[in-house]
Amino acid sequence: PEVVVVEEAGPERVCVRMDLPHRMRSRTLFRSIVRVHLFRGSGAMRVLHTFENDRVEEMFTCIRALSLRADFKVGGHAEGRVGRRRVGGLGEEVVLHQGLDNRYTMSQGEEEIAKGRRAEGCVELRGDMGGVSLVVRDFWQNYPKGLVVDEKGMTVAICPALNEVDYPRGGELEDRLYYYLLDGVYKFKAGVSRTHEMWFHVRSGGDVPEGFAGSVQDPALYCVSLAAFNKSRALTRLPDKSKSPFPPYEEWVEKVRGVYAEDRVKSRAYGMLNYGDWFGE
Repeated sequence: PEVVVVEEAGPERVCVRMDLPHRMRSRTLFRSIVRVHLFRGSGAMRVLHTFENDRVEEMFTCIRALSLRADFKVGGHAEGRVGRRRVGGLGEEVVLHQGLDNRYTMSQGEEEIAKGRRAEGCVELRGDMGGVSLVVRDFWQNYPKGLVVDEKGMTVAICPALNEVDYPRGGELEDRLYYYLLDGVYKFKAGVSRTHEMWFHVRSGGDVPEGFAGSVQDPALYCVSLAAFNKSRALTRLPDKSKSPFPPYEEWVEKVRGVYAEDRVKSRAYGMLNYGDWFGE
C-alpha cells in the first residue's frame, strides 16, 4: 500500500484506510481505496472497497476483470456454503456468477450445479480450525458480480470476466444499461469510481450469528425524534413538515419517491454503474 492510516479510532470501533495502486511491471492502472472497520469484541469486519479510474490521459479505459482475494487457514476437512447451498470437495472451486439482475449461475469445475434469478451474495468457508463468512451488500443489484470459494479462501469478483452474449449491442438496453459492458470489456470513463460494501465474520468455531446476512443487506437505521434532534442543537434546527405552509408540495415529494421506486423495478435500473442512479438525470 502507498498509504496506511487510521482514519477513526474510538472505544468500540476503529477504521483503517489503505490506498493501493494496481501495478503490472512498471505500469500503474487504477487504484483501490480499502477501508476496514473493526469492532471491539466482535468477529465482524466491515470492508468498503473503492476502485477508481485514475488514468486521465485518455477519456475511457477498458479492463477485462478486477477481483479481490482473501485467503484463510480454516484447517482440514474444509467445506463451504454459497447462499443456502452446502458445497464440498473444495479442491475444485465453486463459482457464483450474477451476470444480469435476473440471472445467476453456480458452477464447480465444469459442472453447473445451480441457477436462478437473484443470488444472495454470501459465501462461507469452514474447517477444523474455524470458519469465515462473507456477505456482499446489494450483490445482484450491482451486477456483474461474482464470488468464488475454494479450500484456501474466497474471491470477490468486483468486475468478473464478461460474456459478450449477455450484453448485446444495439437498442435501448445498450444505451440505458449495457453501455459500459460491451465487447467483453468494462469501459470506464476517466475519474469514475465505485464503492462496494462487504462484511466478513471470522470465528474459531460454531456457526455465523443468526441474521448476519440479513443485517448486512438490510441494516438497522437508528434515529431520534425530530423534537429531540432540535432540542440537542447538535447541528442545526430542522422544520417539521407536518406543519408545512405548502401541503401540495409535501404530497408531490412523497409521490415522486414512490414513482422512483416503481420505475427502478419497471425499467430494471440495476447494474454496477446504474444502481442508485436515475436514467436521464
